[in-house]
Amino acid sequence: MEANSRSNIYSKEIDDTSKSHRIIIMPNKHHNLHFCSNTIKTSRYNLLTWAPKSLLFQFKRINNIYFLVISILSLFKLSPKNPWSLIGTFALVLLFTMFKEGYEDIARHRQDKEVNRTKYLKFQESEGKFVPESSENIRVGDILKIIDNESLPADILIAQSSDQKGIAFVNTMNLDGETNLKEKIAVPSLKPLALLDLGNDEMKITTDLPSPDLVKWTGTLDIKSKLYPLSLKNLLLRGCILKNTDFIVGVAIYTGKESKIVMNSKKPPFKSSRMQRKMNIILYTIFALQISICVIFAGVGQSWLDKDSKNHSYLDLSSASTGEALVLRIFTFLIAYSNLIPISLYVTVEIVKLFLSWLIENDLEMYYDKNNKHAIARVSDLVEELGQVGFIFTDKTGTLTSNEMKFKKMWLNGQIYGNLSQKITECSDLIETLDPGHLDYPESIRFLEIMAICNSVFPTDQKGVKEYFATSPDELALVTTAASLKMELIEKNDEKIIIKNVEDYEQWTLIAEIPFTSDRRRMSVIIKNPKGQAFIFTKGADTVMMEMISEGNKGSAEDCLRDFAKEGLRTLVLAYRELDKKELFEWEEEYNRLSTLANENRDDLILTHAESIEKNMVLSGVSAVEDKLQDGVGEAIKVLIGAEIKIWMLTGDKEETAIEIARSCELFSPTMTIFEIFENTSSDVENKIQSLLHTNIPENTGFVVNGLSLTYILNDEELKKSFISLALRGKSCVCCRVSPGQKMHVVRLGKQFTKFITLAIGDGANDVSMIQEAHIGIGISGKEGSQATQAAEFSLSQFSYLKHLLLHHGRLAYKRLSLFILYYFYKNFASCFTEIWFALFNTFSGQIFFLDWLPQLYNTFWTSWPCLTICSLEQDLTREKVFKYPKMYGAGHKGHYFNIKRFWFWVLSSICHSVVCFFLPVFGLIHGVDSSGEEKWLWWISTVSFIMLIHVVNLKIIIESSFWNFYSVISIIIGIVLFYVFVVCMNTWAISKVFQPEMPELFFEVITNGKVWILITLGPIFAVIPDFLVDSAMKVFAISPITKMLLKEKTSAENMSMIIAESK
Repeated sequence: MEANSRSNIYSKEIDDTSKSHRIIIMPNKHHNLHFCSNTIKTSRYNLLTWAPKSLLFQFKRINNIYFLVISILSLFKLSPKNPWSLIGTFALVLLFTMFKEGYEDIARHRQDKEVNRTKYLKFQESEGKFVPESSENIRVGDILKIIDNESLPADILIAQSSDQKGIAFVNTMNLDGETNLKEKIAVPSLKPLALLDLGNDEMKITTDLPSPDLVKWTGTLDIKSKLYPLSLKNLLLRGCILKNTDFIVGVAIYTGKESKIVMNSKKPPFKSSRMQRKMNIILYTIFALQISICVIFAGVGQSWLDKDSKNHSYLDLSSASTGEALVLRIFTFLIAYSNLIPISLYVTVEIVKLFLSWLIENDLEMYYDKNNKHAIARVSDLVEELGQVGFIFTDKTGTLTSNEMKFKKMWLNGQIYGNLSQKITECSDLIETLDPGHLDYPESIRFLEIMAICNSVFPTDQKGVKEYFATSPDELALVTTAASLKMELIEKNDEKIIIKNVEDYEQWTLIAEIPFTSDRRRMSVIIKNPKGQAFIFTKGADTVMMEMISEGNKGSAEDCLRDFAKEGLRTLVLAYRELDKKELFEWEEEYNRLSTLANENRDDLILTHAESIEKNMVLSGVSAVEDKLQDGVGEAIKVLIGAEIKIWMLTGDKEETAIEIARSCELFSPTMTIFEIFENTSSDVENKIQSLLHTNIPENTGFVVNGLSLTYILNDEELKKSFISLALRGKSCVCCRVSPGQKMHVVRLGKQFTKFITLAIGDGANDVSMIQEAHIGIGISGKEGSQATQAAEFSLSQFSYLKHLLLHHGRLAYKRLSLFILYYFYKNFASCFTEIWFALFNTFSGQIFFLDWLPQLYNTFWTSWPCLTICSLEQDLTREKVFKYPKMYGAGHKGHYFNIKRFWFWVLSSICHSVVCFFLPVFGLIHGVDSSGEEKWLWWISTVSFIMLIHVVNLKIIIESSFWNFYSVISIIIGIVLFYVFVVCMNTWAISKVFQPEMPELFFEVITNGKVWILITLGPIFAVIPDFLVDSAMKVFAISPITKMLLKEKTSAENMSMIIAESK
């Protein structure tokens, strides 16, 4: 009866709060069944849905819809072509993509099956013990036992641990990429309970609704109407691996698609490349041109039919009305000239991009042996964008620097200790202050206590070896330095902190820990020492700390902060205050109340409450750590600036620190003029920008703007325009004291007011927003997890590899794809216009010139493979040459290789070649007779014309290519051999009567004619002579930058040889 009443009460509470919170009642399995299962499904298709869903996806592309319409139209009598030649080719393209999708999905099915059928220990109340259960059968509210080295199958509230202190360690590599272990703590109120008590009906867990937030989670535990707070440190997340802990017992809170790792696996925002957008515009233009040709030709043909059809009664011409006949004739021409739009363009472009991405991932110049990682191209669609970047936005810490913090200096009681050339522990003056008899002993000990206690570092003893686990390299530097100065952090949990000081072990009571956030820029702990004295210890950025400090030598500390910043050191201000009993009691009472709220804003309320005690602090000291630049950063930035790329550094550091780092990494050169925008009001910012805009600014200029000024700029559209106009006059810019949100808005500013392709590069979670905002995102796989690399399109281990990625791979990818796409359009135009000229000789009837299968296989087999191979390997300059002359990269962000002008130039070339391929055979052979006295007929002449076309387009790619190798030559030979093998096979009666009835023995007749050999040998050479002449003229009258560079280098080498010869 009592149990039923409690169930009714809980049911009522569920109705009231379940819309905003998750409520788990144990062991009320009936209630918990409405939560999602733990089944994971990443596969897209099954046997029934694979074909239709894959096809539906393909028909989202406008070109596939176009060819579907053409294929349907070809089934009607109005079609001049055999429908199966069109449908067969189109089907091959669709099937290629379908089977590729199916192959990839089979791997996903296997992975899903492996994950879902993994066994875990689940508590069965009926048996009173743990039994193996498949992961897919785990439900919310189940009690699970996880063994050491097992991966967690769900998000689990840790109730018990094999460790007496309730501590468990997990590896979060699969979640955030961090290799160091994280410490988790069992819920204190659950640790004493017997195992079966976890399933009593008096326990209710109230938590946040499922969310992808990895850094925020709150809940409450209700045991016999007594509330206990739950936090992220009590939650083990799916995908983590239990380490150095024999076992844990916990309750499943989120399962399957509602677990945090799955909710974080959403696709990044879709980004399309500039080349892709231009290619789409070209396709629309071609379609408009095609429609225009079809309408004009249909009109002219219909006009002839209306005027002269009576004189040609033997032709049995259509008796349809003029309007109807005109429409039918338009469709006839549409089918006849359908090849004007390349059917396999998108598929082959994808193949080239995948190959170029493979080259990036296998480049040993971008392999980092310290972490055994290659460059990663997560998205191949943007590979050519790497060759057009004009704007780079970079984070500092962990991106330009190594993120390996070394404690170098400290300010204490008006005195600076340490220097850059030695360890702080070797500073004799500092060591003296740790003598109990020294005047500064109390201040030194307090400073070290704050360093050892006020942090989120967890100590552990692994097989007798003391280790510290820290998510912040800064905190790790502070704790290890304190330990080396005899203030060692020994043990920490949610109730106590044990330190070993100069004299003895001390146990401090932990009352509350207020974490660091990017908004607060500080961390605080409220503790009691062994004597019962209560303190608040706080450390953080000087901008917020100095406002909270009321006692201490603030003037001297601020001078010291500026000096440290000028040396490029990262600084933290440490402060404290002793708390009286009344203040502590009132604050702790409210803190405990807020901690047990079932409110999604609980953490925000606690942080607001913390501000009431973080005041009137006493200044303890200032720490200064060094974060060295990564190897090769200065050289890489110098090369990138030489490539005429604007580079902006976005950092949260102090102004002086940011400027010093910019100088040391050569973002600011020693001779550069630096303009600073550090204003306090919107009007001052506007006046400063306007003043600089009317100043004669030298080319070698850099700008620095702080977070406050940037806030005013980003909130005013006119200021945005003025600022970006000003900043672009310089070579580089530093934005300091910026928040993650401001980083994103600065990148958006570059996208909005410039035509440059933007690139953002960073290594931490606070860089994700700007990485996703930029046209291209680069993640550095460093020490701050994998959030940045997972959000990015490309991943590198070192910033210095960026010069290889952009100037070598990016530049070549842009050039290769430009040549590939332009050549692809060229060969289609050449083929189609050869047929278009035939309309002049058939009264615009729509009669085709080439046999049906020849144009269809022209793109798919005979010309695509040479094009794929040659363009994928195209190279005009070596990597070393581009690094030596980085301005060669400028052709990319100026759009020289792929633009509308170049497209029409290639179209003009294709039209010229089509004229030769059509008119030479027509006028050279049409009135001739063979040895039997028979006159040459249509298919005979068109076959000769097609052979010439094959030879011409292959000669064209030979002319345009700058780099010849074994694979290029073989691909040309294979393409031509495939063509000749096909036509020979089609000439046999058995095959031709099925596919092309007009073909039997036609090819044999063609190649046994002497005139044909003259045409197919000399005709293609004649066709490409204008290309040679244009190319030669360009080299004389319009020398390209690359040609100039090569000539300059050749001249320099010849002069050097002469000097050496003369010296001998």
